[in-house]
Amino acid sequence: MNDINTIRKVIAEKIENKVFSSEDIENYFQVFCEIGRTTEEFQEEIENWDRKIVFDLEEAGIYWISTCKGEITSGKTNPDNSDLTLKMEIENVIKIFTGELDPGVALLTGKLRVKGELPDAIKFGELMEIVAEEIEND
Repeated sequence: MNDINTIRKVIAEKIENKVFSSEDIENYFQVFCEIGRTTEEFQEEIENWDRKIVFDLEEAGIYWISTCKGEITSGKTNPDNSDLTLKMEIENVIKIFTGELDPGVALLTGKLRVKGELPDAIKFGELMEIVAEEIEND
C-alpha cells in the first residue's frame, strides 16, 4: 500500500469504523505528514515552528514528527534529540488519534505524559485537530 491517497482512505475508513489499531500507527503518521504538506491552515501553523516531536508509545515503539524549515516529516526510530516527547500507552494514542480521548483530558488524567514545553504540546494538539478534521472529511 504505497499510494498515500489509498493509505489516507484506509486510515479514514478504519477511524470511522472504529477498527484503527496499533498496526495502523505508521500509516497514520504518513497521512499526518501528507495533510501537513497539503493543507494551508496546517502550513500556517508550522511556519517558523521548527520542532521535533517524539511519540514514545511504549510497546508499540518510538515515532517522531518534525516540522523543521516548514517541512513535515516522520519516522520510526529513536532520534538523537527532541523538543517535545509525548509518552503514552498504545491504547491511549489510538483513542486520541480516533477522537475518543481528548489530548487535554489525557494529560490531566496521566494517560499522556509530556516532556518539553507545554505551549509546544498545545500547538501540536492544534495540528492534530486539523489532521483529524481533514481525515473526517475524507
